[in-house]
Amino acid sequence: MLKLISGLSLFGLLLAMGAVNTVSAQIVDTVVVDAPFSFVVDGTTLPAGQYDIKPVDDVEAGDNLMEIASADGRTEVMFMTETSIVDTEPENTVVLFKNYDGERYLSAVYLAGNTNGITLIPGYREKIQLKHGKKPKVETRPAKKK
Repeated sequence: MLKLISGLSLFGLLLAMGAVNTVSAQIVDTVVVDAPFSFVVDGTTLPAGQYDIKPVDDVEAGDNLMEIASADGRTEVMFMTETSIVDTEPENTVVLFKNYDGERYLSAVYLAGNTNGITLIPGYREKIQLKHGKKPKVETRPAKKK
């Protein structure tokens, strides 16, 4: 009986480890998005244009450090993310922006066919918007894997 309980406990532990591994999956490909408006990432306002969003290989930051860079290579901003899970797999790769009365903030990235995505951790400027009770409108932009 003790062996059965130990076996079930080990199975439960392995199952939980597998679930954690699945939940920690992040964006591993470069995602390209065309933003026809300026937007804020980690306190930096980026002009309208085409951008690459990609993970940064940093052991200490783990899978949570990402970078957005303009297509011309002139602008780069690193930012921290959290894993985000949606109920339904998106049909297309999308990038979400939160719009607070015309000031947009990069918000999330989801790959086509995957319920796991990333959500940006709100920066100081966005937290001010929230503190003042502003409710954002979420805008979706089509994107593609590079």
